[in-house]
Amino acid sequence: MPIFVMAAAVCCFLYRIIKINSGIMPVLELGFFYTLLVVFYFTFPLIVYLGNGNEFLLISDSRLRTAAPSPDEMSQIAWYYVLYMMGFTVFYTLVRGKEGYSLKAIPAQKIENMRFVVTVACYVVVSAIILAVNQAYHLGDAENYAETYFVFWELPTFVRQVYYHAGSCKITIQIVLIVMMMRNLKKYRYIIYGLVLFEFMTTITTLHARSSLVFTMFSVLLAYNYFVKRLKVKYILGFFATLLSVFIILGQLRSGGEVLSSSLLGFFSHNEFEAVFGTLFHYNQQVQIGDAMEVSVLRAWLNDVQNIIPQQLLPFQKIDISHTYSVTYIAGLADQGGGYPGGTLLEAIIGLGLIDSLLKGAVIGSIFGYIFRKCMLEKRSFWKALIYIWVTVLSYKTFARGTFYLVPQFLYDFVVPIVIIAGISAILNGAVKAGRKKTTGLFVP
Repeated sequence: MPIFVMAAAVCCFLYRIIKINSGIMPVLELGFFYTLLVVFYFTFPLIVYLGNGNEFLLISDSRLRTAAPSPDEMSQIAWYYVLYMMGFTVFYTLVRGKEGYSLKAIPAQKIENMRFVVTVACYVVVSAIILAVNQAYHLGDAENYAETYFVFWELPTFVRQVYYHAGSCKITIQIVLIVMMMRNLKKYRYIIYGLVLFEFMTTITTLHARSSLVFTMFSVLLAYNYFVKRLKVKYILGFFATLLSVFIILGQLRSGGEVLSSSLLGFFSHNEFEAVFGTLFHYNQQVQIGDAMEVSVLRAWLNDVQNIIPQQLLPFQKIDISHTYSVTYIAGLADQGGGYPGGTLLEAIIGLGLIDSLLKGAVIGSIFGYIFRKCMLEKRSFWKALIYIWVTVLSYKTFARGTFYLVPQFLYDFVVPIVIIAGISAILNGAVKAGRKKTTGLFVP
């Protein structure tokens, strides 16, 4: 039943959006893309479960494989996805507006040299900070991804904050550079190719973080579609199929490679989509036996928002709900560098249950609908493009990490670097103009 209800809700929503856009499938529209993303999180574990005769594979998430859930037990978690999606699609449609949009090619625009130079300089500085922390705390010596995760959580609080925000700011600065260069693609295309190639080679070589490669490639796609040419649906779908395959394969390889399977079901197993479902299923079991985490409903809703305030300024210890779950229920996992994602639906189970899932979907649907209307249906600009691309690229975090996970990240890792870039550029431009006037004045009788 939840599968049929999910299919009906998604199909009605997609049909509505396609109809608004004169029959064109707007795959890269924020709400459209996010809906497909949640469907992936919903579908992948179910494909393995149903395709293997209502059982999980030996290479599946150990919590799901060990529990051997019945269809009724699986449906308890599936309904959380369904109600979340129903809340999202309804409120996104209401807030988004009833207008279609067209992306016409924008003429090549000259990049302000000073802003470009300052952005590159900021990118170099942030990369240097990340490299310095890696060297000082030997993060690069970790033998696998799990060990890197463990070392990260063992860092001093301030160092961990700096390292985390430096990595997030680097993503923002990359998007700024990509948007700048995409506005004059003919001139800067080889630099863009080089950036993508660099991220690809780095990811393949280290097998640690896939996110940087995915963010870079997706940003390039969005910026191209926004500033250069509206891509055909078949090319976009082909791009995502390739990117998703790379994401899954790299995730399996960084786990040691032994989880790779020659079967088709093996390809759909042992990935983040299954890990999120496994967390929800396992924690729901703990709740049913009376072993729930002591986290209030209010904190489950506002936990991400409180991250706006640095830990040093708070009289209490902040928590990461997914990390707390891993430490509490999976013995020794955190000590080995492991951790499981839970995201917004884990917060819902902690909170008001299914009604909480519906409310969270409605809230995110309203926010994303507003962002789309402001950035895409009203007059477009460089800054709106940055916001839209940034939110779209990182939108998965609102589902897989936390409802308001992007709120503090937007303030610290988007607004701060943008203000720094704009401020330094303005100061340097002012200094250059003042210098020119002073020099010119020397020759005035």
